[in-house]
Amino acid sequence: MKIELPGTCPHCGGNVVVTAWECPQCGTHTQGHFQPCPFCRLNSDDNRMLFSFLMARGNLKEMEKDLGLSYPTLRGRLETLLSKLGIGGRATPDAVPPTPPPDPDRGRKIGSALEGLSSGTLSVDEALKRIRAAKSGSPTNENGDAKEETNGSVDKSEE
Repeated sequence: MKIELPGTCPHCGGNVVVTAWECPQCGTHTQGHFQPCPFCRLNSDDNRMLFSFLMARGNLKEMEKDLGLSYPTLRGRLETLLSKLGIGGRATPDAVPPTPPPDPDRGRKIGSALEGLSSGTLSVDEALKRIRAAKSGSPTNENGDAKEETNGSVDKSEE
């Protein structure tokens, strides 16, 4: 009897993690923490919707007949399904912000922060601030300090 792996915990609804798998043909057994694919997390109603979509080759009129749903209900369920799969919303090339190029000085900035921490010239908080700024690509001033965004306000503490 084939039992399907649940995508969510029946107790709390959280995502499950597969910790072992075995090949029945050769007996290979592997343990670890494996994340199921997004499709594995769908419930039976969602799987039926996806199967109907594929069988109808995306033809919503055919899906209406197959599932006995009205067009607006079908559209709503498809939007929900897309959202569950992490592809909700209609992303266009213009809607996706471009990824900024990596900072070529990132390694140097992190190394400098660690060096300052090691020599005692930087506090732990300041070193962490500089490392986080280097990792996130945030702008820094000439000393390598993370620039604070002020939105036009004046910081009185430096006067």
